[in-house]
Amino acid sequence: MRRLGHSREGIAMTRRNGFAGEGPRISVATIVRDDAEGLAETLASIAGVADEVVVLDTGSHDGTADVARRYGAKVFARPWDEDFAAARNACYAHTTGDWVLWLDSGERLSRGSAAAIRSLVAGPMSAAYRVRVRVPPLSADSQAEAIAPVRLVPRVDGLRFAGRIRESLATSLEDAGLAVEESPVIIERGPREHDADRKLAVARRNLRLAQRDLAERGNAPDALVAKGEACAALGRHAEAIDLLRLAIAAAPRGSATQLAAYGALLAALDKLSTAAGDTLPVKIALGLEALDVFPLDAQLLLAMGGYLQSQGQVELAARSFRVAWEHGTVTPDVWHVADARSLAASCLSLALSMLGRDGEALDLLRAALPAAEDAARLRRRMLEIHIRNGRRDEALAEVERVAAPGDVGGLRAAVRGACLAATGNWIGAIAQLEGAYRQGCRDAICRRAYLNALLATGQKSAALRIAEDWLADSPAHPEALRFRDAASGEFRADEGTASPSSEPAVLRGPSPRIRIDTASAPQGAAILQPALPEKSVTQTQADLAK
Repeated sequence: MRRLGHSREGIAMTRRNGFAGEGPRISVATIVRDDAEGLAETLASIAGVADEVVVLDTGSHDGTADVARRYGAKVFARPWDEDFAAARNACYAHTTGDWVLWLDSGERLSRGSAAAIRSLVAGPMSAAYRVRVRVPPLSADSQAEAIAPVRLVPRVDGLRFAGRIRESLATSLEDAGLAVEESPVIIERGPREHDADRKLAVARRNLRLAQRDLAERGNAPDALVAKGEACAALGRHAEAIDLLRLAIAAAPRGSATQLAAYGALLAALDKLSTAAGDTLPVKIALGLEALDVFPLDAQLLLAMGGYLQSQGQVELAARSFRVAWEHGTVTPDVWHVADARSLAASCLSLALSMLGRDGEALDLLRAALPAAEDAARLRRRMLEIHIRNGRRDEALAEVERVAAPGDVGGLRAAVRGACLAATGNWIGAIAQLEGAYRQGCRDAICRRAYLNALLATGQKSAALRIAEDWLADSPAHPEALRFRDAASGEFRADEGTASPSSEPAVLRGPSPRIRIDTASAPQGAAILQPALPEKSVTQTQADLAK
């Protein structure tokens, strides 16, 4: 048996693999700097896959190389020269396996992926494979994100990455005559992807690299997108908007780069400060422009549905969500909602409920459940519909399916109270909901029903305390803000009033990408107006009605 290294961990990994001499050999390759903890997680996840581990260290000072050696990796050093493609090509040159699997530090192979990889490499070396990279949701109000870049490739001469940033094998794969195919392999990233300091550091680095790339290649669309996204992450929104508009114009029509630019521009509009004016008409116009090029893109359809719903155009929103549910597609090498179809079903069911079609909404959710990756989200929507209609027994049956084991008791009490509130039994509702709240239940169902009941009985000071508690846990949560305004007397008449059957006020899309919600958007800057297509909301309605 071939040994990966001389440490106890390296020997253990080799013995667990047991693959040396048993079919094609797999090299796991990664480039890393100053990420000992993340690298340890990655290397621990590849037992049963790696016949060889190659780590290229680009200048660590935290013991990263020592961690790699403890796991039996071959470690090579190369100075970081602001070029991801150069680093990956240097790492690739040190691999000796028949296949190379690329992992970034901090990523982990999901359960079941080892067997899937072994099955793939047992076939002919005529294709490279996309691997789904998944980022967990930021919160219960958001969705997981995913992208599927090429990560598993046969080791053939001539394969080289290109691109200082957003490096890719696309050109060399085409030159080598290798097809690109989907795979069932999944790579998981951890919660640190949402860490604010980490995101700022990545944005500063990407800005630096994109500027150098643009200096070398002119207005290359992929570099414009990279710089635009970095500027948006750093709060330089006006600059980001200009760059992303340039990227849309420069990218080939219908390309993944153009789609990424549209998504990044919509996200940048979401991030504008409230002092900038109302961006909703801007986003609707931009969404229509994008859908003219990508008519079945699920992400765009979901975003458009959210924008229309926030304008009160619920019927039109439902049409957009329905197209996403029945026909929506995703582009694998552009970041997207990980389970777009389940999200479309959830959004459509909410729109149907708002239109008074709860029976149709339930039928839709039941149809979506068998194939759903995020079944809990759909079951929660079913729970909300049962509560809305005061169906206590059906609602309590769903609690067992959606609540964590330690939360069942509190959520059951909250659901009993919410069902009483839905029938107008405010006193009974408050008794149940106060008990659930004291038990520690902070589920949105409990908070929403409790706040509705307190406001309905004129207990504004108590409602204000609950709303403030909600905001302490979830700053700027749109629903909590509306309840706080209602309790403090600042709720505007044109926004309606909270009711015992209130549905969640927000459906968040993948942050920091396109937001899919019904919250009031930051208002749009005058700098955007000259670039807008000449389409009004009336025209929007006509387009969606076709």
